[in-house]
Amino acid sequence: MKIQIISVGEPKKHYYKEAIEEQLKRLGTYAVTYHAVKDNKHSYDKIHALVEKSYVVAMDEGGKQMASRQLARFLEDIEMRGEGQMSIVIGPADGHPAAFVQDADYVLALSKLTLPHEMALLFTTEAIYRALSIRNNHPYHRD
Repeated sequence: MKIQIISVGEPKKHYYKEAIEEQLKRLGTYAVTYHAVKDNKHSYDKIHALVEKSYVVAMDEGGKQMASRQLARFLEDIEMRGEGQMSIVIGPADGHPAAFVQDADYVLALSKLTLPHEMALLFTTEAIYRALSIRNNHPYHRD
C-alpha cells in the first residue's frame, strides 16, 4: 500500500524543516510520499484531487489515539482490506473544515494536546516511520 502524507502549508522554521526532511528521507525506504498544499481558499480542492481513490485519514485532535503498535496494526488492516493508497492529511493551523473530517474514512489524533502545525507534521512522519518499522521488523522501535 502506498501512503501519502499531505499537509496544508509547509514547515517554515528551520529546525522543523530539518527534522521533517530527515523523517521523510527515512520514509523513502517505504512507499511514502509527502505533498505540501498551499494554505489558501483552494487548499481543499487540491487535497480532494490528491486523495481521490484513497483511504483518507484526517489528523484531528478529536480523533482516536493509538500506540505505535496499534498504528502498525491499523496500517496492516487497511492494506489487507485491499486499499491501494492511504492519504494522511494534516490540516492548517485552525484545523480541517468540519465537512472534511466528517467525510474522512478515519480520524486520527496524535494527542489530546493542541500541537503547532509543524510539530504535528513532524510527529506524524515519525509515527508513520515507527509503525512501518514495526511492520517490517526493523529494530527502530523498542518496547
